[in-house]
Parts: sequence; C-alpha cells; structure tokens
Amino acid sequence: MPPQYAWCTDQELIALISSIAEGNETSSRKLETLNHILGTFGVEGFDLHGTSVSYLNAGDTYVETVVSINGVLQVGTWGDVVEEIEQQYIEDTPCDFPGTIISGTLRTEDLIDAFEGFLDSRNVRYKKEDSWETEDDQEWYMNEVLVFELEYLAPCGWYFGANPGDGANLGYWRSE
Repeated sequence: MPPQYAWCTDQELIALISSIAEGNETSSRKLETLNHILGTFGVEGFDLHGTSVSYLNAGDTYVETVVSINGVLQVGTWGDVVEEIEQQYIEDTPCDFPGTIISGTLRTEDLIDAFEGFLDSRNVRYKKEDSWETEDDQEWYMNEVLVFELEYLAPCGWYFGANPGDGANLGYWRSE
C-alpha cells in the first residue's frame, strides 16, 4: 500500500472509496473529497481518444490511486489506464494502408518508383528529385526524403519498414 494511505488497510480504503463512489455527487466532487481525505497531491485529468480520465495525483504514474474513467471510480494507476486506452485505440483503429508497397526487390530505382507512387496516391507533398550526381545522392533521397515521409504517414500502432518475416517486403505493419 502506498505510504500516503498507511493510516488505513487496503480493505478500509476500498470500503471508503466504495461508499463515496455510491454517493450522488459528480465524479469530480467525489475525487475532490477523496483527495482531501487521503492527502494526495490534487485531482488531475485529461481526455485521451474520447475517454475522460481523472485521478488523484499520488506522486508517481504507476502508484495505485483512485482513477475515474468516464465518471466511474476505480483503484489503479493512471499509467496503466493510459496504456490500456492506447492499446484499445490501436486495436480499434482501422488502417486503410496496404501491407505491402513493394516486394521482391531492393533495387534503389525500383524502391524510389514504388515509394513515390504511394506518396503521390496519398497526395503527399515532398521535394521530388529525378536526377542524381552519384548513387549516394540517390540513396540519400530515398532514405531521407521518401522513407521519412512514409514513416511520418504511419498511423498510430503501425510502422513503415520491412515485413518482420521478409526483409524485401516493404510496407506498413502493425507494431508489436
């Protein structure tokens, strides 16, 4: 049990939170009352992907405290709540990006054509180059301009790069 709650047992704390949670006040008023009783560092909150989160600041992201998720009080850490909301958002967010953009070749010319084609299909503005003095210039353009834009386009929970099972299959894949 966190030191600031040392004056009561876990069961007493849960009973206190339950009795306050069952009251008729708003969740923000309930949190203010609990903050006063428990001596935490204030009530803080944020909205994340349509979920309203408020919590008693216990001094650390992963110290158990009282958390309100869309008005429902529970005991937990607000750090865990953020991770759960993010994970749910990633799982629920459809991605209209193709898996593969190009496969079977790692020739710079082929990659540039495929990457430019994909960026153009998405109406992405970037500085197009079509002549290079050296092969290094061509690779710089591919990596620093095109790959940069492709990585930037990756939706939350996705990344642009090689398929984990096939290094010559480049596209968008779910992050693990």
